[in-house]
Amino acid sequence: SARIDGENNRALNEVAETAKFAPVDRVSVEGYASKPTQTDDPVKAKILNLKESMNRAQAVPQNLIQKGVPADKIKTVGWGDTKPMGGNEAAERRVDIVTAAGL
Repeated sequence: SARIDGENNRALNEVAETAKFAPVDRVSVEGYASKPTQTDDPVKAKILNLKESMNRAQAVPQNLIQKGVPADKIKTVGWGDTKPMGGNEAAERRVDIVTAAGL
């Protein structure tokens, strides 16, 4: 789902503090999705996954902006199921946040 719960909101507080006060040039918000089970069509499955992962990632930037992170530092991408962690299905449905400095 694309909602931010309490535990994840606390993690976003830490990201925002780092992005505001450390030499961070970019915050990359990367959404992921597990393989969908609602279709046997591989093309449709890829499209559904990309949409789901992008929706998941897009839930984060507004939260970070509200916490004081400049919008121009935030990049959002949805990877679908193209970069699996090799864990359980829940681990594949995630958002990773990567900060970069000195770009």
